[in-house]
Amino acid sequence: LEPHVLRLASSHAPTIRFVHGHKMLCPGGRRMWSQQGTICTRPLGLACQALAYRERCMPRNPRVGLPLIRRTRELAEIHRTQSELMVPSTFVKDLLLRNGFHEERVHIVPYFTHLPELPPGGSAGISGRILCSARLVPEKAVDHLLRALVSLPPPAHVTVAGNGPGRG
Repeated sequence: LEPHVLRLASSHAPTIRFVHGHKMLCPGGRRMWSQQGTICTRPLGLACQALAYRERCMPRNPRVGLPLIRRTRELAEIHRTQSELMVPSTFVKDLLLRNGFHEERVHIVPYFTHLPELPPGGSAGISGRILCSARLVPEKAVDHLLRALVSLPPPAHVTVAGNGPGRG
C-alpha cells in the first residue's frame, strides 16, 4: 500500500494485484456509509472528504483525510496504468470499471479456483522470480506460495517482504 514501493516494483517487472477489498478505491477502506448503512457508489475523489462529515466513512479531519485520499488516488493510478488486476467477482470488477480501470486489465478469478497443472515444458516465459509483499498473517496464505515454489522450474526464487506474527 506504499505508492513509492509499488512504483519501483512495477517499473522493473509486471505486477499483479488481487483486489478483494476496497482499500484501493476508498480512503476509509470500507466503501460503506456508516450513517446510512449503504454501499458508497461514488468514485474516489476530493468529495470523499466532504462526505466524511456526513457519513463518517473515513477520518473527518482534513489533515488526515486529504493525504489519505491523495495516497489512495496515487495507488489506484499506478495500478490502473501498470498492473493486471485479479478480482473474485463481477461486483468488484464493475466497481473498478466505474472508477476508470480498463476492462482488459481486470480478470475475474473466483476464490478457491483450482488452476490446471502446467504440462511438462509448459513453463516457457516464467522467470521463476516472485516478489510477495504481504502482511504475514495466516489469511494471506504465504505458506501456500512457499509450498508452490517447488513446482516452478529451477532456478525459482521468491522474496517475501512483510512483517507480522507469521514472520518466523
